[in-house]
Amino acid sequence: MATEQARGAVERYSADDVKAWHQARGVRMTVGDVIDVNNGESMSVGFVRYAKRAANRWTLTYDEALIVTKGVLTVETESGSRTAGVGEVIYIGRGTEVVYRGEEDAEVVYVTFPHWLDATQRSELASQLDEYDELTKAEADAVISGTE
Repeated sequence: MATEQARGAVERYSADDVKAWHQARGVRMTVGDVIDVNNGESMSVGFVRYAKRAANRWTLTYDEALIVTKGVLTVETESGSRTAGVGEVIYIGRGTEVVYRGEEDAEVVYVTFPHWLDATQRSELASQLDEYDELTKAEADAVISGTE
């Protein structure tokens, strides 16, 4: 159940606030929420990191905005691809099949509506979550640095 934030509250988050990192099995990428069903009313916010040339497939069950904060990220879809660098945003609508790819080491903030995990767990695409493993922060850092 979601815990409602106090009206007028202002919060600040960084990647250090991610409680649990996850990795697409065999891919040098990590993803973790800072706002989820436990502290957000209707959306998720988190961080995803890709090592250079790392890529994974996914089908969205939610709407998503990706804000690149480091490096370059490409999102490929059936209708083409979009590449964004620092300070740029890629928007993806629910139902879209994608391949996310770090063109170089990339860090991205994602915002989803509704909560991506909840929406995926409730969908016919829930099995795509089976391809992700939970990591500690140290393990997640090692995946991205290539020292795992």
